Amino acid sequence: MSHLADCVLQEGEPWSAGLHEQSWADYRATAALNPSTIVHGFQSMLHLHHAWYAPHKDTPNMQWGRAVHTLLLEPRTFEDRYRCWSGRRAGNEYKAFKEAADEVGAEVLKDEGEFCMDWVEQAAQQVLRNPRVLELVESGQAERAVTAVEHGMKCRGRIDWISGSQGRLVDVKTTRSLRTFSLDFFRLHYDVKLGLYQHWLNQATNAFWPVEVIVIENHPPFDAICIPVPDAVLDRGAVRGLRVIEQVRQCIEADCWPGAGGEEGVGTLDVPSWCMDDDDELEGAEEVLYEE
Repeated sequence: MSHLADCVLQEGEPWSAGLHEQSWADYRATAALNPSTIVHGFQSMLHLHHAWYAPHKDTPNMQWGRAVHTLLLEPRTFEDRYRCWSGRRAGNEYKAFKEAADEVGAEVLKDEGEFCMDWVEQAAQQVLRNPRVLELVESGQAERAVTAVEHGMKCRGRIDWISGSQGRLVDVKTTRSLRTFSLDFFRLHYDVKLGLYQHWLNQATNAFWPVEVIVIENHPPFDAICIPVPDAVLDRGAVRGLRVIEQVRQCIEADCWPGAGGEEGVGTLDVPSWCMDDDDELEGAEEVLYEE
């Protein structure tokens, strides 16, 4: 495993802003900051440091989302990238099946219950009934790696789809509900991730790329919509992400990774407005609005 310090660009190292066709294995092996790690810095530098070294945790929901993404944007590669298994993931038969899949770099899908293969196919078919989706995926490039240098740090991202026909940077997201996706968009820091992707793609191509998100519900009837993301949202997200990168560089140089309380380890108590009387004065605390 690479170290965070390996992300610092060394003199003479061949790294610059660019757009590349790169396998997932090669991308993962590259020592560079990526948005999924960067957003942990909003908790603290300690959380970001932990996220870099902690083992990646996968979930059936995430696996299902990847499968839908592949079937939607790279259908010709689906059979090479996935193998379906029905039944319990244990025993010699499953072990042999898994080893055979690993040999060719394929991922094993559990073909039963929720997030099964049937759901993957239904979701992809439903999404392609959306006329805007058809316009976006008519022509383009899938899974392109974009690289950049920020505050002397090597940075990288993996873009879902670059729409050649529409001139858009396209990202695919799954959600429990389209009604609440806007809240999830900011809670999960998609504004920062997509803001950095756009910023780096603009640099790499010397062109401006508007961003649209294809959002798919991960349960029947698999409703889907396309959401253009305002540039002001992306600009603000990119600025916030760049600040975290600058902090990472400072922490590497100081070899110090403070938690949420900073170097002094002191925080504030967030006090709900409904629990205080109007004439109460708060000292050493911040009044915030919580739902009762």
